[in-house]
Amino acid sequence: MESCFGGSVAGQLKEGGTVTISRILKDKTVRAKEKARRLAIALKEGEVSYASLYRVAQTAGMVDLGTCLEALCIVTKENPSIAKKKMLLLASSCLCSEGNRVKWEAAELIGNIAPLFKGALEEPLEKLFLQAGEESVVVRFNTCYALTTVLLMDGCPGREKIFRKVKAVAEAEKAEPVRKKYEKAIKKAKKRFAFPE
Repeated sequence: MESCFGGSVAGQLKEGGTVTISRILKDKTVRAKEKARRLAIALKEGEVSYASLYRVAQTAGMVDLGTCLEALCIVTKENPSIAKKKMLLLASSCLCSEGNRVKWEAAELIGNIAPLFKGALEEPLEKLFLQAGEESVVVRFNTCYALTTVLLMDGCPGREKIFRKVKAVAEAEKAEPVRKKYEKAIKKAKKRFAFPE
């Protein structure tokens, strides 16, 4: 992938033959979104390992953790099948974070990969339902994305219970764009799975 500076992004960030996550994260010349994009490219090109990113994420501050999660969101949006259970566990643990960006990226990541981990969603769902009442509209929007993805996926365990909870969250939602997203998913679920009115 070409960067705006010419050549591959990963190639520009090599230090002794390897892309370093810390070099990307510490680069003060670019914004967090660009750092996430660069990390995602380095992950896709195999210049950075997922294991290294997980290690960095475990000790990172809020800003860098959000950037790491955003990079994982970018990669899993394009190819969810690369996800490992460790990624789901990382995202789930980040839902309890104090940083809004970390929460919304974690919710988006869960939404991207949930269909791969149908049997391991109980804890993330519990946390997502708690997060559905957050003050931040962006956090609630991405939480809605994750919850509605789970609701509508094939083979969803406990779909009736999830449906009732999603419906209750939608009724309490004050932000119109978030409420409409819930309502659209509820309508699809009713039609697809024959839920009663």
